[in-house]
Amino acid sequence: MKVSVEADGGSRGNPGPAGYGAVVRDESGAVLAERLGALGVTTNNVAEYSGLIAGLRAARELGADEVDVRMDSKLVIEQMAGRWQVKHPGLRPLAEEARGLVAEFALVRFSWIPREQNKHADRLANAAMDGKTATSTTSDISPSASGPLAAPSSAAARSGSASSAVAPSGAPSSAAAPSGAPSSTAAPSGAAPSGAPSSTAAPSGATSSGAAPSAAARSGATSSAVSAARGAAAASEVSELSDISDLSGTGAEKRSWSPPSTGSPLRMVVLRHGETPYTAEKRYSGRGDIPLSDVGRAQAARAAARVRELAPDLAAVVSSPLKRCLETAAALGDLPIHIEDDLIECDFGEWEGLTYGEVRSRYGPEQDRWLASTAVAPPGGESFQQVAMRVRRAVRALQERYEGKQIVVVSHVTPIKLLLRDALAASDSFLFRLYLDPAGLSVVDSWPDGGVAVRSVNETAHLS
Repeated sequence: MKVSVEADGGSRGNPGPAGYGAVVRDESGAVLAERLGALGVTTNNVAEYSGLIAGLRAARELGADEVDVRMDSKLVIEQMAGRWQVKHPGLRPLAEEARGLVAEFALVRFSWIPREQNKHADRLANAAMDGKTATSTTSDISPSASGPLAAPSSAAARSGSASSAVAPSGAPSSAAAPSGAPSSTAAPSGAAPSGAPSSTAAPSGATSSGAAPSAAARSGATSSAVSAARGAAAASEVSELSDISDLSGTGAEKRSWSPPSTGSPLRMVVLRHGETPYTAEKRYSGRGDIPLSDVGRAQAARAAARVRELAPDLAAVVSSPLKRCLETAAALGDLPIHIEDDLIECDFGEWEGLTYGEVRSRYGPEQDRWLASTAVAPPGGESFQQVAMRVRRAVRALQERYEGKQIVVVSHVTPIKLLLRDALAASDSFLFRLYLDPAGLSVVDSWPDGGVAVRSVNETAHLS
């Protein structure tokens, strides 16, 4: 079942008396469930996350497997999409709990909406701040028959929730084939989407281990994580809004034809490894430690020269732990290679080393299920939701570790396509239309204020 969740939260004082609201709708827009609750004294950001958590719980209780989350909080949307870090210690437990809930669905999309389109959830949040409860009558908290309630005055208190359109947070989309291992109808290698499919975005993230919280941790309208976060955030006026480039609170997205200019960017030159025998034979190539072919070694040497042009002040070489990436990285010269396990290719389990045709003939039903949902893994392998979560985790770690520097990232089709998709805030169609060649290069700059500029995608002129 597909539902939408509209969520909001507010604080009269920031920190001050706070409450949250959430509404779940079916595809026709009919209301299936409402949630609201008071939070005591805390901040806007804690209240917004509490609304998200309450909405996701309600969707789970209804048996939904696909959720569109819509909020007017740019902060929550960007953090759940994995594009902004969760810097405030009071919000981290809330973000982790939300990610754990997201991991329980087959598919979750996150979208920013203008405040005027989120009036129902806003009204519930204000009702909670006014002392109403979930058992209050509908007339206590709903608009009158004559029309919707006006936006409450407390909206001004949430002016920090700057707005920005956000694409689905996730992992690859439906029909995506593995890194170099497309489905029976997909072209080989780079032609297939980075990872695997889902009908659109995979969850914006999940706990770093990929595991959802325990049932005990999820019980009740407000978990211990929410309570702890509420107190921690209320004790400090430090706001997560330091992540937001537009602090005007006007609801207008800050856009420009030029890239952000706050500080120096991290430049990531993202390099797919060179060709292997499996590449030429169109085999599923995941965790198998296949070396480069002679062609692949020549490609790596040519790519290394181009990397030096794009990043003359190269500070680090970061690589997947697999041999084909390490050999490609070694062509860059004397810089030490830092291994990042989260950049490893998807684990294709029992399909490893098989041709696409062999998988289709032996595992037709399993492949169909895998292509239909990013939550499904090949037999004995890894789901694409898991791939998406670890790729985002790796990118966040690189942004923190190498801020303002130039690095090269050597990886595989699946992680690279996911990285580029998130950097471009693209729709899932992007994954089907992007081809990544062996030893192709892409360049992504990112700024401390959250700005991103994709300079190039799949450069291959150096291979001619």
